[in-house]
Amino acid sequence: MPITASRMAVLWDALSHAYDTLGFAQAADSDEVFRQLVLARIIEPTSKLDSLRVLDEVGVSALRSLKSLQEIAAAVAALTSEPHPLA
Repeated sequence: MPITASRMAVLWDALSHAYDTLGFAQAADSDEVFRQLVLARIIEPTSKLDSLRVLDEVGVSALRSLKSLQEIAAAVAALTSEPHPLA
C-alpha cells in the first residue's frame, strides 16, 4: 500500500529541519538533490534508483534523474578521496 504524501509531510519537514540543524545543508552547499537523496534513504534505506520511488511516495518531486544522483555520488566520493563504485 503506497504511503500518502499528506501523512509523510510531517516526517519530511522534521527530517529537513534536522538536516539543516546538523549543518548538512551548509556542508553540501545547499544542494537540494543531495538533500532529497539523503532524506529519502533515511526514510527507507534503498538504492539510489529506488530513492526516486521513495521521493514519489513522500510527495516530493524529485529534482533530477538517476544520472544526476550518480554524479552527486561521484562528487562526494571525490571529496572524501575514496573511490566510489558508481563513479
